[in-house]
Amino acid sequence: MIKARTIATIVFGAFLVAACSSPARRGPPQQRPNMDRSGAQVLLPASLLFASFDADGNYKINNEEVDAGLLNAFDQADADGSGKLSLFEYRNWAAQALGATNALPGWIGIDLDGDHSISESEYRQAFLGLASNYGLADPDGISFAKLTRNMVSARQRAEQNERRPDKGRQDRRRRPRDGGKR
Repeated sequence: MIKARTIATIVFGAFLVAACSSPARRGPPQQRPNMDRSGAQVLLPASLLFASFDADGNYKINNEEVDAGLLNAFDQADADGSGKLSLFEYRNWAAQALGATNALPGWIGIDLDGDHSISESEYRQAFLGLASNYGLADPDGISFAKLTRNMVSARQRAEQNERRPDKGRQDRRRRPRDGGKR
């Protein structure tokens, strides 16, 4: 009769031989076949806020909806009713309305006069600027599709810049330390 210890040794040896005989994986992990990463969309700054302004449910935001939405959003953000947003009020509001406390537009970009608070005028100016960039002046207003853009990887961005040498690229050749004087 074979003892349990002998059986355990044989089983362990079989596993060891099987593990050693399997092919080793080398190099970077393989990408999944047929995995197309093109076409992914990302939201533009304040897109969640603007989408919430769509009062009539037509997936478009017009001037009236933006005006009413900005007024309502500022009132919600102004927790203490002072008529100005403190840093803490803005961060708390941004977490809810923009999706994160550090979402764009950021505090510094809105506090134009540097008084460490955001007036309703500064608030409206910042968000109306974004709305204008997204097509508020278009006859149909801002469609939800205008609130997204194609995601571009760092590699794709580098490839695009290489194909466009006129994109502000400077000659990267090293200059002599003496400033070229010889």
